[in-house]
Order: sequence, then structure tokens, then C-alpha cells
Amino acid sequence: MVEARVHEAARAGYAAGAETYARARPSYPGAAVDWLLAGLDGGTIVEIGAGTGKFTVELVARGRRVIAVEPVEEMRARLQVETVAATAEELPFRDGSVEAVVASQSLHWTDVDRALAEIDRVLAPGGTLGLVWNLRDVDVPWQRDLDDLLARLRGGAPHSRDGRWERAAAASPFEIVARDAWRWTFDTDLDGVVARVRSVSYVAARPEDEQLRIDDEVRALVVRNGVDPARIAFPYVT
Repeated sequence: MVEARVHEAARAGYAAGAETYARARPSYPGAAVDWLLAGLDGGTIVEIGAGTGKFTVELVARGRRVIAVEPVEEMRARLQVETVAATAEELPFRDGSVEAVVASQSLHWTDVDRALAEIDRVLAPGGTLGLVWNLRDVDVPWQRDLDDLLARLRGGAPHSRDGRWERAAAASPFEIVARDAWRWTFDTDLDGVVARVRSVSYVAARPEDEQLRIDDEVRALVVRNGVDPARIAFPYVT
């Protein structure tokens, strides 16, 4: 089973929560997708940890052929492109055979040193790796409170801001040649925020009674911060 080589929080959480992930997670700002694609060579892109295809559909809509690498079966089943059941640490591609690689919202789940070495192996000379994350904007007060709640629930699970990928990149053969950021909001309501939190792997992996308790904490947090529950601008930095 490929899933056995995936962190338990991701394996269990994304298997149980694939439907919620597909429904509750936003897409990516078009300007960010266009910027990233402008720096990727070739027509075919290998996407690492494609999940339910939030970033995949943006690539396809812009005329790129995508081969999606996704180890969790329940997420892979939702993809509408060619898929591969594999992990970033063990890619089933020949040396130097891949034109470009993208990891969207996923590299932090890997053994990043091994993943970057494997990506370096499969990329053709001069090939490019694009990394992208939608990060919750914790400059917004209610998001800081939500971040505190998620930190209590996370345990030892990797996360996108734990510094692991930056340290691994600095020690890898790769050079960061460009980076940028986009601030934006995803319009939703209180139920949408609750669903967004449920889409987090280590929340989705918990028993239903615990998830219901977390739902109540999220609702109380939003109300406590004076946010209109009917019209919530969910802030992100991509």
C-alpha cells in the first residue's frame, strides 16, 4: 500500500475527509497560478501531492498536461487527469525525464530532503520546481485565534510554516530563483469556516464526537471576534 508510507495524519485524515477537502478548500488566485506557470518549462507538469485537484484544475485550464502524483486513494479518485499512486520520496519516473514539477499545498508532508533529492533526480537538466501554498493570513486577529486552536490540535503533524521545507531547500541542489505572495480572501459563512477546519487532516482523522466539539470551538471563536457569521471573508496569503 502506498498509503503506508504517508504520514498517519495525512493518510487517515485525507482518506476520511476527501469530500470535505474538495468542498471546503478554496482554489488559488489566478494571478499566482499565471506567475508560477510563467516560470515552468515544458508542456507537461508532474504535480506532487495533487490531493483532490484544487491546483490541478487551474493548470489544466491553462492548457498544461498534468500527471498527478497522489498517494491517498480517496483523494486520487477525485482527480480528472492521469494519476500515479506514489509519494514524492519514490517517484516512478526515469532520471531526467520530467520537464517541470509542482507541489501545491503538499511538500511539508514529505521527508523534504528525500523528496527534493528525488525531484532533482527526475527533472531534466535545467528543469524547474514550483512550490505553492495557500496560508491562512494570521495578521488577521480571528485567524490568530484559529491558529492557536489548530496548534493545540496538531500534535506532531508537519505543517506549512514549520520551516522544514526552507531548511531542506537551502541544503539541496535547488536554487530559489523567484518568489512572490498574494493576499486575498475567500468569501464564505460560519458553516464554511467550520467545514474548512474539518478539512484539516488531523481534525478529519478524529472521531466524530471530537470533531463536533471542535466545531463548537470554531463557532465560539468567530462570534467572540465579532465576525459576521453570515458573511465571512476568510483571509489567505498565497
